[in-house]
Amino acid sequence: MLLRASTLLLFSAAACSPAAASSLVVGQGWALSQERITVNFTNVTQDVALDFVPAEADGTSIQVLAARTPVALLAWCRPAAGKPMTATLATDIPRPRSFDVAYLLRGLSWRASYQLIVRADPDREDAPVSMDVDGRITIRNTSGGAWSNAALRLVGADARPQTADREHGMLELDESSPLADLWLPPAPENATAFAYDFDRPATLRANEERSLTFVSVERRNAERRYLFSSDDIPPDTIGPGKPLKRCIALKNDAEHGLGRDLPSGTAQIFIGSVRATLGESAWFDRTPASGEIRIELGPSQRVRGLRRCTGRIAGAPGQIEWSYEIEIRNDLDSPARVEIEEQPPAQQDWDVVRSDLAYEIRRRRLEFRREIPARDRFIIHYTIRVSEPKK
Repeated sequence: MLLRASTLLLFSAAACSPAAASSLVVGQGWALSQERITVNFTNVTQDVALDFVPAEADGTSIQVLAARTPVALLAWCRPAAGKPMTATLATDIPRPRSFDVAYLLRGLSWRASYQLIVRADPDREDAPVSMDVDGRITIRNTSGGAWSNAALRLVGADARPQTADREHGMLELDESSPLADLWLPPAPENATAFAYDFDRPATLRANEERSLTFVSVERRNAERRYLFSSDDIPPDTIGPGKPLKRCIALKNDAEHGLGRDLPSGTAQIFIGSVRATLGESAWFDRTPASGEIRIELGPSQRVRGLRRCTGRIAGAPGQIEWSYEIEIRNDLDSPARVEIEEQPPAQQDWDVVRSDLAYEIRRRRLEFRREIPARDRFIIHYTIRVSEPKK
């Protein structure tokens, strides 16, 4: 079994709404189904045909979930070809009983894909901008299972596609050699699994691939952002500075018609009011509720940035203080919202001594946010402390 059935039932309990008669949790290569049935017991022990359970289901994963009625699974029997699976069930008093039957099977997977339309004038950076978001889920079912109006939950990790392995050529590699790490694919990392609940019942037939709309909004007001990264702007920049990256950001909240976790997947980005001009194909990272959907539109020639070292002084014994400044120049006729990610150019570990603008430290980088007025510039000064190298 790919996963323990007891672990999967946690997903199933959340996926099945009170009014739903069945629920389906789909992962990558597996699925967990939960079906509500009613049996008229005429004896305290009775054989029941589970005709909704496909023949390829994992019989060892079958569980009876009876929250209010005492029903227990005593045994199950895999049928002959063309016959339904049979379960031996027990109850305390012969009478009609309603309960859920859950089972695990292989052969189902899913993927997400998006179409994003940026509605903006590409020649006017100060023009209004809006965005369309159309997200679809494609479920591939290669099993004999079928579901009608089932509460649907998708489970998967936010993993980017892996690049193709490099060819070994004519070399015979010794996998025990340390140099083999240059050619062997990296070991997969333990990725966090996320769950995504579908907002309406889903129907899926046996051995079919079906695409379902997951999210769809049109003409939602978006914001222009400008991204300053120290990876793109070297220290002691001269002249007019380096162009900042342009970005369109749409808040993933109820105000913009969204407000739900969006899984990662492939994305087609269109520029213009129709799907006629494909800007690029990209990877859409997982976007949690209250996060932001972002699209980069290339460099801006009218919003630029510079970085400079402004001095060095001796601090406490064995320590040096370095001072730097970041300058943002906005040549637009409208304000520019700038997000700055600054990696101090120091080889040693550092601590911030002072800064004239509030910041956050993430991944050992300083993050600033500032709105620069039209036709204006803004300078950030900060000082770090490093230890002198030992002689």
